[in-house]
This record gives sequence, structure tokens and C-alpha cells, in this order.
Amino acid sequence: MNRLDLTIAVTGITLEVGILVLMAKRHLYRQFPVFASYIAYVILQVVLRSALLPYEHLYFLAYWITAPVEVILSILAVHESFRRVFGAFYLVRWFRFCFPGAIALAMLYSLLTGYFSPPAHAHGIYSAIISGMLMAQYVILTISIAFFGLAKLLQVPWRIHEYRIVAGFGLSSGVTALAAGVRSVFVTRFPFVSNMLPAVSYLLALGIWLSAAAYRLPPKVASDGQRPTQEDLEELVSRLRGDLAIVRGLLKRR
Repeated sequence: MNRLDLTIAVTGITLEVGILVLMAKRHLYRQFPVFASYIAYVILQVVLRSALLPYEHLYFLAYWITAPVEVILSILAVHESFRRVFGAFYLVRWFRFCFPGAIALAMLYSLLTGYFSPPAHAHGIYSAIISGMLMAQYVILTISIAFFGLAKLLQVPWRIHEYRIVAGFGLSSGVTALAAGVRSVFVTRFPFVSNMLPAVSYLLALGIWLSAAAYRLPPKVASDGQRPTQEDLEELVSRLRGDLAIVRGLLKRR
């Protein structure tokens, strides 16, 4: 590990510990248990990998065992904020199955295509794992874009913690997906983009999350958890039904 890598690692774990401390101080871990678990897991993951650096085989094994868990937790953390803001969508029965079903199908498709059409820098099962993790980044990025698109479309009130959590994941996933695409096409021609840029973007994401954890909600807002009123839920469901009716009408014309 060179000095730059060491600096990035130390900065990252410092920010992660700071996020957990502030979440504990603000009692945010009760509202965002999955996100808090993700941050805690990443800290333990870094400690484990650092301890195994002198042992190449064990480090390699630990990396491929722990990385998929991190990806799964990140998807669940994004979904946690998504559901807190758009919980009314779950009043529509089919939406409860479409969201996780779409993620599962996307991951399966990526694993199969990665295995049968491997990128230039990987082969076999490792290619499938890399493709699966890359697809997970696309899933997170897509959910993040949908999150802000729906928030704008439905005029959802600003939710500073959820918005910044999703923004951090969206930034990190978008840059990671870009870097993986560059590496898949150009292999090692652009080392900064493919290797360092994802780490830098993750530090920026940690900064966004730290700012969210540091934000203190007004007492009244914190006590009710920013829950939408019954009128808000009814209006949202009414809009959704209207949109579905328009889509059905367009499909019938075809």
C-alpha cells in the first residue's frame, strides 16, 4: 500500500467513524438502521482487509467474500431511504414485488452475461462476480435517479437525511460504474479513472453522509419522523392511479 492509498484509507475510516458517532449522538441509527449497519460493516471490512494485506491469498479470499455483502447492504440502505420518502407507493400491491424483483433480475442477468461474455481483464467466475457487482452499481444509480426524479415530480418536501444518503450512494455508484466501464474497454490505459477516481468519489460520498449525520432536525420534526399525513398519502395514491390509467389507455391504442 503506497502513501496515497494509505491516506485515502485513513481518511475514509476517520469519516466513517465520525458518521457513526454523529448518528449515535443524534439517535439516527433508530431511523436508519440499515445505513448505520452499512457504515459499521465497511469499517470492519477495512480493518479485516488491512490485517490480511501481508497474506495475499487470504486477502484475496476475504475481499471476494466481503465485497458482495457490502454491495447488498448499500442497495438495502438506498432502499431504506427510498421507502421512508415514498412509502405511499407500497400501498399499491404490485409495487411491493416489482422493486425487489427488478433488482434480482438485473443481478441475475449481469452474472450470466458476465460469465458467458467476460470482460477483457477477467475470466470465468471472477468475471461473473465483477459483472454482478457492476450491475449492483447500476441498480443503485438507477434507484438514486428515480428517487430524485420522483421527488421532483411529486413535489415531495425536502428530507435532508434521506436525500443526502441517496445522493452519496448515487455519486459513488455512478463514478464506480464509469470507472469499471473504462477499465473493461481500455484495461489499464487510464489508471486514475479506473483505480483512483472511485476511491475519491467514495470520500466525497462520506463527506455528504457526514453532513447529513451532523444535521439536527427540529424537535417537532424529529419526534414525528417526518411522516406524511393521511391527506398526502391519499393524494399520492390518486396521482399514481391516474398515471396508470393514462399508461393503460396508451397501451390499448397500440
